[in-house]
Amino acid sequence: MIKKAGEKVVVVKGVPAWVCKQCGERYYPIDTVERIKGIVKEVSEEKVKMQKIFAGELNFKVAITG
Repeated sequence: MIKKAGEKVVVVKGVPAWVCKQCGERYYPIDTVERIKGIVKEVSEEKVKMQKIFAGELNFKVAITG
């Protein structure tokens, strides 16, 4: 799951979800959603230390025009 915490982007791996077999949409239990909100709050308040990862950035307009 990817969330934004202020200017930081938070990637939380291994989040339990139910995935629709028809469309692939993910549904999260309410306790999981609340825990993710707590994690994002802790990150924005700098109460937890995140592991830095390399990530690329892609501009949508450029990507679709080739």
